[in-house]
Amino acid sequence: MKILHITPNKNHTCLFNFIKNQAKRHEVILAVLNLSEDIYGIGKEYINGNMKCLEITAKKIIDFSYDNKLKIVFDRVMKKYHPDFVHIHLFSGISAIPILNVACSLEIKRVITSHDHSLICLRGTCHNGNKKCKINSLQRCNCAEAKYFANTQKRRLGEYNRLREGRIKNIIDMCDKLIFCSQAQERMVSALFGNNPKFVTLYYGVDLPKAQKTIEKKSGRITFGYLGSMHPLKGVDTIIKAVKYLNKYDFNIIMAVRHKKNDQYAHNILAKLKSTKRVKIIKNIMYKDFYALFFSKIDYLIIPSLWEETGPMTLFESFFYKVPVIIANQESMVEKIKGNKSSKIFANSLDLTQIMKKIIKGEIKKIKNDNFRLKGINEYGSQIESLYKDSINKRIRTLKLKTGYLCNNRCIFCVTGDNSPGKFVDFELIKKSLLEYRKTYDRLILTGGEPSIRNDFFSILDLAYLLGYKIILETNARIFSNNELCAQLRYYNLNITTHIECYKPRVHDLIIRIPHGFEEAVAGIKNLKANCRKIIVKIMLTKWNYKFLLNTVKFISKFKIDTIWCVFLTPQGNARLYFDKVVPTYSEISPFLSDALTWLKNNSKTEIVIENFPYCFVGPGFINSMMENPVDEKKIMFGIYPACISLDEHKYYIYEERPKQKTKFPQCKNCRFNNLCEGVYKEYVRKIGKDEFIPVLKW
Repeated sequence: MKILHITPNKNHTCLFNFIKNQAKRHEVILAVLNLSEDIYGIGKEYINGNMKCLEITAKKIIDFSYDNKLKIVFDRVMKKYHPDFVHIHLFSGISAIPILNVACSLEIKRVITSHDHSLICLRGTCHNGNKKCKINSLQRCNCAEAKYFANTQKRRLGEYNRLREGRIKNIIDMCDKLIFCSQAQERMVSALFGNNPKFVTLYYGVDLPKAQKTIEKKSGRITFGYLGSMHPLKGVDTIIKAVKYLNKYDFNIIMAVRHKKNDQYAHNILAKLKSTKRVKIIKNIMYKDFYALFFSKIDYLIIPSLWEETGPMTLFESFFYKVPVIIANQESMVEKIKGNKSSKIFANSLDLTQIMKKIIKGEIKKIKNDNFRLKGINEYGSQIESLYKDSINKRIRTLKLKTGYLCNNRCIFCVTGDNSPGKFVDFELIKKSLLEYRKTYDRLILTGGEPSIRNDFFSILDLAYLLGYKIILETNARIFSNNELCAQLRYYNLNITTHIECYKPRVHDLIIRIPHGFEEAVAGIKNLKANCRKIIVKIMLTKWNYKFLLNTVKFISKFKIDTIWCVFLTPQGNARLYFDKVVPTYSEISPFLSDALTWLKNNSKTEIVIENFPYCFVGPGFINSMMENPVDEKKIMFGIYPACISLDEHKYYIYEERPKQKTKFPQCKNCRFNNLCEGVYKEYVRKIGKDEFIPVLKW
């Protein structure tokens, strides 16, 4: 696998060690985001061990408002490296939606680990600086940050919160897996957005240097420890108050702190601590020295955090060296000490004081052979990769959306040619459908009619892209002979399905019934090739063009498109209306199809797909190219024509509906492909009969 990790925090010990370890087994690219004011770009690229690292500069955005410049940066990165997975390590400041948009449009699997609460909280802490926020509804969020951003965007607070809620739903819909670091965190998000099979709780893994030998404490005096930063929400003030209350007792406390010289708050806290004789301060301790300088010298680690820590790593690091913890009563930490009888929970500084006093006086003692629950980094990595496999194995589900039956062609074979009304579906109805079905469907086929001639065509593309659909556009390509118009498609990373009916312009134009349609279609395909991800060209086999099939596939293959799709007409719409004029027999087509496919197989790398053919008319070398192979899950492709004024909404599961329109014959029971073949359309049999269908007994 090739995995792209994206994080603004390369110093997170579990995260970095997991990625470093993963790079021994997979091709790993680590994109480190340097979040600045308003500068964008890909900086230096370098190798660190087995992984490639990228430095990417981007703007810090804490409310997931759309960052198009970041979209452009990651569009370049993902097209350059073509990862199988994008793993976003979500910390406050990352604008996740444009990164997910790019990954969705390229059909790259997407996993998020939410390392803080920034998914639902603008601060990322669910704490307003004075107390914890109980977020029961984003609609009722009225913190200073929410008011600030609402005012900046000139929105009412309720409107802004609805916008935030929509962005979070969008992120959840676009993920294959969303990993939380505590059950409390998962419960919080589930309460707001409902339980979701994508949600997984996974505790951090630890990769610390094993102690070469046990270091005996020189003093029998009880020693408490603190390990972490001086951030106000880490709760160091709680320890300072407890130390003051315990002034007459005999104990030590080691504070291993990380802080920057220009951090005035940290400077003030450290000044208070230095005045206390029982406190020893170690600044910016190195990872390799954790045991020798810190954990070997303490009896208990105090974690006094005021916010609902998602980890914290210090808890697992303490457990690694079998040191129990004294923790603030935060759900996310309490759940992680279950089974460890030596660890204690406190509610406030007075409560902490009482626990520390009892430990000092020997009224509370550590339990030998206590249960320290934790996992190594290898186990953590295996669990992550198991989630990757779940994502890979997840069936891609497709929404086929008809935008209306208007078209700039008048194809003689058109399957929707006799439908009405002759109008496009209103944009609001399309918007409603796209929003409603995004939770279930990953791919979107936009079809018609001809979607590209709608005045709001790019508005539909914008919406579908932002929602995270992989967009496949069915088009006759003529409008894209306009190069400037076609160039706008580059943004969306589209797949295209289009048509060339014959290499002879006159025959092509007769079939689509538009003068000069051939030259516009060819120009359009050339432009689409330059601006889209994948091009499929279909050839609809009619009485007028099947004899030219070999030269037509030779002509199309010159464009170096991805797939040539040979299609026997579906006898509906115009094809039913003009059946006698346009629909050939399978027997007539078969030798021409065989010649064309054999040439393609021997002379081109173009993928071959065959549609609407029974197996008895396809040679043994092309069985794997059949489009109608059986599908276990019939509901993975859903078709919808949204309701408009004069026509009811039409919905159908394509893999369930299509076989209902087909039939098979008594002789089919003897065919070796009977279990695979769907048969032929009933309308064809009604018109032509069944005598030409001979079961395949052996090749």
